[in-house]
Amino acid sequence: MTITASVMNIGGTAGTYDVVLTVNNVREGTQRVFLMPGSSGKVDFAVTRVEPGTYQFDINGVTGSFSVEPEPPSTTPATSAEQPPPAIPRSNEPP
Repeated sequence: MTITASVMNIGGTAGTYDVVLTVNNVREGTQRVFLMPGSSGKVDFAVTRVEPGTYQFDINGVTGSFSVEPEPPSTTPATSAEQPPPAIPRSNEPP
């Protein structure tokens, strides 16, 4: 999954800004962006979670959440050991 943040430099001078992502209060990553005055940009964070549940995230004070759903049960039927097909007598053999 990707969490994307839009950042904007509303100041009058160019500058560097650290964008910090935390998930459930644990720092997941930091990206440093350089922006000219009045310009904006996007920052992407790749996040991987396998444990089902709801996760809270924070990017420099802007919060949100995402959920991981449990894997659905398998719909593939159970297979049994295959039996070989019955022998078919050849036409020149007596039955």
